[in-house]
Amino acid sequence: MASINLHKACLDSFAQLAGEDVKDALVYMDAGAGQAFHFLGGLSALLPFGPRAVCSLENASAKDAEVLLGPAANDAVEKVLVITTHLLSHVHQYIHHCLQAHNAVKVFTVLTSVSEEAHAAHPDSHLGTDAFHEYKRCLMEDHQLLLQRANAEHTEGADSNLENLGLAEVNEFHGKAMDARESNIPTNADSQVKDKAEEDSEDPTVSFSVKIKHFPMIICPLTSRAFVFPSNGLLATAPLADVNSPLGIGIPYTNCTSARHEDEGIPIGGTLLAHFLHHLAGQLSLKFDVYTLGPLSNEVGKHLTELSGLADVSVRSRRPAGLLLMDRTLDLVTPSSHGDSLLDRIFAFSSRRIDEYQTKNLRASPTAVSRRALDVRVANGIDDLEEVWMPGLHSEEIGDFLSKYEFGEGLIISKSPKNLDGSDATKRTIPMLRALGSSLFDSVEKRENGYLDLILEKRVSDSLHFIETWLQESNSQESIESSKGGAISSQKIQSICNLLSQNVLTAAQHADLIQISKAVEMAIDPGLSSKWDGLLNAERVLLMSVGDSNQSIASQICDVVYQSIDKGHSRNQALSQPKAQKLFTLRDALTLAIVGYALAGHSFENSFAEGPFSREEEEQLKQAVVDAILQGSEERLGFLQGLEDSLALHRQREVPELSATSESRGGEAAMVKNEELQLDFSNEGWEAWDDEEEIDMGSGEAYDGDYQRTQLRLQVRDRVEAVFGRLHRVSEARRFLQAKNKSSVFDDYDGFGGSSSTRRSLIFKVLMLLFAKAEIPGMEHHASFVGRILKSGLGRFGLRQVKPKLSDNKLIMVFVIGGINGVEICEAKEAQAIYKMEDDADIVLGGTSFLTPDDVFDLLIGDGEIDCKCEYYNCSRRACIEDQTWPIFLYLEKKS
Repeated sequence: MASINLHKACLDSFAQLAGEDVKDALVYMDAGAGQAFHFLGGLSALLPFGPRAVCSLENASAKDAEVLLGPAANDAVEKVLVITTHLLSHVHQYIHHCLQAHNAVKVFTVLTSVSEEAHAAHPDSHLGTDAFHEYKRCLMEDHQLLLQRANAEHTEGADSNLENLGLAEVNEFHGKAMDARESNIPTNADSQVKDKAEEDSEDPTVSFSVKIKHFPMIICPLTSRAFVFPSNGLLATAPLADVNSPLGIGIPYTNCTSARHEDEGIPIGGTLLAHFLHHLAGQLSLKFDVYTLGPLSNEVGKHLTELSGLADVSVRSRRPAGLLLMDRTLDLVTPSSHGDSLLDRIFAFSSRRIDEYQTKNLRASPTAVSRRALDVRVANGIDDLEEVWMPGLHSEEIGDFLSKYEFGEGLIISKSPKNLDGSDATKRTIPMLRALGSSLFDSVEKRENGYLDLILEKRVSDSLHFIETWLQESNSQESIESSKGGAISSQKIQSICNLLSQNVLTAAQHADLIQISKAVEMAIDPGLSSKWDGLLNAERVLLMSVGDSNQSIASQICDVVYQSIDKGHSRNQALSQPKAQKLFTLRDALTLAIVGYALAGHSFENSFAEGPFSREEEEQLKQAVVDAILQGSEERLGFLQGLEDSLALHRQREVPELSATSESRGGEAAMVKNEELQLDFSNEGWEAWDDEEEIDMGSGEAYDGDYQRTQLRLQVRDRVEAVFGRLHRVSEARRFLQAKNKSSVFDDYDGFGGSSSTRRSLIFKVLMLLFAKAEIPGMEHHASFVGRILKSGLGRFGLRQVKPKLSDNKLIMVFVIGGINGVEICEAKEAQAIYKMEDDADIVLGGTSFLTPDDVFDLLIGDGEIDCKCEYYNCSRRACIEDQTWPIFLYLEKKS
């Protein structure tokens, strides 16, 4: 059975759709498309198609024509290819600016990941079912209008060229044109010009042609059988729940108490997903048999079945495949936990480039979900090389070298023919500016030799074994002696990599292996992984506390909160750390609270009405969180937005006094003073407030300080109450499965194949039931059009259809609406290995995004507040802060 390779499928689809359009073309990509092509192989994957250059759509300029990746057929840019992951109306200002920057273009092609039907279904799009034709007409109209207006205003000077118009001028014109078009009220000044532009748009004598195409395969393949959407693209940022959802808009909300009304529809993220899966099946020549698990998945499955039913006759020759849609809400423990996955650690520890142009700069919905970039940067270990002399290299070899050392800035290839012809050259000078590193996924060779798949689909210990074996084999090939034996460690990996990097040509030949080894070295470095391992142990303690009536999950979490504010003080020795090892912060404690509340909701079906814990336990936990915020937690927490200045002023006044008192009196006086500041919220704190007022009436200055302190505490208390309200919804998220009275079937697989403190993901449990040919509780099947006919009426004539099963399919795609993480990729392979189904069943995993514990915190508690992750990566030069220019593959000098 031929298995699916997502990397090859995406590149084959791109070659079939745009192979001719990309040759000798200046390629522009938006942020989402740039992320996707990094995962598809980066520059080394695009070079065989023969592009002129690759640049950023959001930063398009006429200067982009000066950059060449190789010899060009013409000095002037005659072909432009734009690849976008957004609605055409959202990126119209950038596309229009790109068009006017290259006025000699003859063929202008736009590839979008959003289909015409999805454009028509999106509430923010003014385009209809014939969206591509309508947008083509609008683009040509606006270009002709801008051209004629520029010629009219600059008739006597050289400034009449459209290339001299800046993005701000194009945006101003575009804003007026779009507003007039959406309101269907043409401006008086442009009425005659617009009529002329409409005639020119249909005139075959127009100097350039515009082509709009749908390219659905703009995805980020983590491995050859696991993918997510680009974090900047429309599919990842579209809301998956209503604005008023108790869990936020980034995760589906499971509400079993009330059904959704038919006139409400489904969130636009679900609609876009159904359209994507429909076209994905066509690109992969698959015919999906749809199954769902979860309320939103059920709605998406219905919509997908309706879309597929319209073309039911044309898909009969396709390969049958099973599709299982799952709501992320049914299992929030797995993405919130710090699991044994190398991929999770790499995404948590490595730096990610922050894009200068986020979706907020587009004409997009304000309810878009904010997600961290997937463009993981890992140092190659040769940052000290300023200049490399490479004798006798031809242009093709230089391109291959640059693709391996794609640092992300300053790589400029001259367009002079004598510099591109390697026959007469004896030396090649390649400038390499110091940089943080290149994208981890941007090499075709990494995909072809299976390096990434083998280490990202395995546990950390297995990944370390593979890396050590590959490094030893590479040293043997290069006749380099290296020490063998002993336990694998970050220092050992570093020493072996240094041996391979001593020679520049050897380093270039083994660049992929060196970079992956650097990523593994970073993932197991004690200085970086100590917090991860500590949180992993704390989560195991919480899991063991679930079945122990003498241990309270709430008190365990409260202990971690106190750890974050009180050095060395811990009431529970199971989670305590020495004073010098203050690993946990308040953000870590709240992330652990998400795990604890989710576990409590899974285990305590008869929990309290106001939450899974008693009122006393939760009140104690709330007080601890409030104290942690007021006593010095300087982390950026999204739910405290608007209180940062007040908290900073409060800490400036209060914390030094507490610290001095703590040092002089051993911390006892500080604890007493802190207790005096606390209010009794059981009676709203009015008695304590009255007492303070009586004491401080003689000092107006002291009274003002106490009043501000009390007011700030009340404001922080309100924010904390809102946070715990969401945690209550987290504990209720699995009620959908508990309502089926069969959730214990899933729980039987916890600890399977591991220790008793190991909790398996829902994906693992579903696949285990699937391979065992057992019934999956709560799963619904969505029959096709033909299946519904056979089921409804023709059965009386003997044309009965056997009830299908998901396990009958040789290819099964599991898509999690809300996102996946590395542990689930590992456990999917483990489930196949347990039943020895690697050769009999092909499992493909997909998700809205890649989730780390910090991502789940941002979605549930932080309201999408994105923090820079540089504190994890101890690097003296941080590209995500200092280099906020967003080029994709080739970086020009900074433009004015």
